[in-house]
Amino acid sequence: MKTQINKLKNSKCYEMLINKSKGLGRMPRLKLVSELLNELKIENDYYDWSEYKQTKSIGLKYYTGGGSKQYKGGKLKIKEINLNICSTETYYSDNTWMYSREILNHIDEKLNN
Repeated sequence: MKTQINKLKNSKCYEMLINKSKGLGRMPRLKLVSELLNELKIENDYYDWSEYKQTKSIGLKYYTGGGSKQYKGGKLKIKEINLNICSTETYYSDNTWMYSREILNHIDEKLNN
């Protein structure tokens, strides 16, 4: 399987997922993860996403005149394992190690069948 992955165009993304699952490095962009899954013929849905979130002063319980800020990212859905990831979610960065493990487990399962 390792040699099969090394021949892929998106093998670097796979390596980044492995490192992230161990708590090392950064999570690859969801668009790159989708491209890796597409290359492996694993069904997934990706689309660009942005949303506006209210800004408030740190430590205050009320909103100040800060307005809102646009956050740009993406959404990745893998229906077969019921995984929905949105990179603009509040706790996205805290959960990336878990997402990477789930994606790697699914890849391994698909490639070994």
